[in-house]
Amino acid sequence: MGEIFIQSGLDKNVVVIILLLPVVATMIGISRHIFGLRSLGIYLSLVITFIFFKLGVPQHESAYLSEPIEGLKYGIPLVLLVFSSTLLCYLAVKKWALHYYPKLSIVITGVTMILILAIILLAYFDFKNVLRIETFTLILIVSITEKYFSILSRKNFKTTLFISIESIILAAICYLIISAPFFIDTLLLYPYIILALLPVNYLVGKFSGLRFSEYLRFWDILTERD
Repeated sequence: MGEIFIQSGLDKNVVVIILLLPVVATMIGISRHIFGLRSLGIYLSLVITFIFFKLGVPQHESAYLSEPIEGLKYGIPLVLLVFSSTLLCYLAVKKWALHYYPKLSIVITGVTMILILAIILLAYFDFKNVLRIETFTLILIVSITEKYFSILSRKNFKTTLFISIESIILAAICYLIISAPFFIDTLLLYPYIILALLPVNYLVGKFSGLRFSEYLRFWDILTERD
């Protein structure tokens, strides 16, 4: 059935991303409401996951499978660079009496300049492949910058840092799962199985028990005997 998508003219890589989107969104929901992992919102976790995925795809047209080691090797440093660059630029403009969007545009410009500088330095030291940045990845980077800026303006640095780390860990776990060749090939062969995600999300949405992290946090109280 997956061949119908391919025959429609869509690139196989695009088809894979479309099919994986609801899968990753479901995994993020499960991690939040069942396991109690915090994140910087479902959108940012999705973006980071697919940055890893895109950076792990070999650089040729027919490739659609992502290599986990490559994706994490290039993705984690890139996300950390974007986060630290956004933080640095945010601190520089934090006290400026400007409207939100102009201030955000200044931050995005600053992050872009830092990325350009990083690319130049890496090229100078003959590490040209460390930053694999293409159009799709650049758009995602802008999305990350905007989200980080929004969160930094509402929360303190410590909270943002810890939640960012959890978001990266969550995105890495999601990426390792969705990058499995068997998983992707099964989705391409039977794309209708994503319909099973509807009841899964409904059940997760109805879950009202303690999360796994809460069991760990309150274990002493839960096991305390009268």
